[in-house]
Amino acid sequence: MEKKAVSEVLGYILAFGIITIMSMFIFYSVYPQAVSLFQESRIKIVETQMSIVDYSTSLCALGDTPTQLVKFNLNGASLKIESGGNWLEIYPVVNGSKYSKAIYNGSIGRVVASYDSILIGYEGGGVWEKRGDGIVMITPPEFHYKIDTLTFPLIKIVGNGSAGGEGTIYLQITKKSTTVYYPNTTIDSNFTNPLTSDYIILKLQSDFYLGWKEYFEERSDAKVMAIYPSNNTIVVKMTTRTPPIFRAYEIPIVLRQLNYTNETPIQIFEINFAGLHPNFDLIWRTYTDPELFILFKKAKSPSNNSFRIGVVYYDYNTSSYESWVSESFEWNVSSDSYLLDLLTEEKNMTYEKPSIFVSPTGVSFTNQPVEPTWTWGSNSSIADGEDYTITRDVTEKTVKDVIEHYFRVLAERNSEIKIYEDPKTPGSAGFNTALTTYRLYYGQVPPIITYLHIAEHKTEIRIS
Repeated sequence: MEKKAVSEVLGYILAFGIITIMSMFIFYSVYPQAVSLFQESRIKIVETQMSIVDYSTSLCALGDTPTQLVKFNLNGASLKIESGGNWLEIYPVVNGSKYSKAIYNGSIGRVVASYDSILIGYEGGGVWEKRGDGIVMITPPEFHYKIDTLTFPLIKIVGNGSAGGEGTIYLQITKKSTTVYYPNTTIDSNFTNPLTSDYIILKLQSDFYLGWKEYFEERSDAKVMAIYPSNNTIVVKMTTRTPPIFRAYEIPIVLRQLNYTNETPIQIFEINFAGLHPNFDLIWRTYTDPELFILFKKAKSPSNNSFRIGVVYYDYNTSSYESWVSESFEWNVSSDSYLLDLLTEEKNMTYEKPSIFVSPTGVSFTNQPVEPTWTWGSNSSIADGEDYTITRDVTEKTVKDVIEHYFRVLAERNSEIKIYEDPKTPGSAGFNTALTTYRLYYGQVPPIITYLHIAEHKTEIRIS
């Protein structure tokens, strides 16, 4: 009887030990996942509350509600309100250079909640979350592009405060002021609409810079030009609409975002030469690869008065080229001026070697132009209405057809085309550059900004 009682006790002890060990095993196996789920649920609550801060701040800053009070459950997070924490610079680019005055240059402030290594922030009218190197957008910023108008209401957070722990706090949100930065001729007489600059550049330094990068790339029409991870900065470019140009001759001549999908994107391209020398050569080149050359030659002699142009598209990888030479343009031999229409349909060009022209610096036209061509017809992604077969010394096309074609081919590879003079043939050696003028008008690939509206909406957030 005693032996039976002892064995039963031992059995109970053994069973209890096994159950205890299994319980501990299950606990330590499941505990990290349970903690992880618990932490994640708390993070989601903070995300939701930060989205409410976004909504309430927008009501104050952009709406008719002067003040809002938002309840915020910290859930173990640390909350910080900052007037700094980032830096935004917006400036125009004119003639390839940064304009002397910035449209905006300052911090836009933020509200951030940190939970361990996770950062959730309200900045620029949007909510962002950073986990390690990954950044996601919870709600989008206030950045609106419609047709050809960009509206950027800058919600600038002012205030300083912090809180942490498990308690509940209240955020007092108050609208302070609104300042229009663009258009604003008080700041600068050139800050007008429609825009007259080449580009608008936006440079942003922020802990959430990669989230902004994805937003601009995926959900806006702006182009991210540069990323600087060392200081959490991105640079964004927005191209402005180029108005019809009529100005004094000046190099470089620039075409931005030429619409190469259109068969005739250039509407006007004329040069009114003044003070022409009896004989001169002029070479325009783009310094691209492949490179486009436009060659000009004026010759006057007792038996020959001619003005001719050539167009060459040169591939440096293969040292091959396509080349067209125009028939002679009529001109008044007693006049030292000449209006050249580079889009004329009254003059033809023949596919041939440009032997009558001066060769550009670093390039030789010793070989014949390539046959078959690689930029016409089925050999090119540029559609020209039909499948051309180009035959050397036989095929003719109008000056307009040739000029439009090669600018389109070049624009497919280059968003910005700059025309320079070859150092062999400076314009000043052949004509009066001060009196010479040119007209240029062309269609551009959207998106293009014509009108810009930037206003700062200063909003105070404080813990009450």
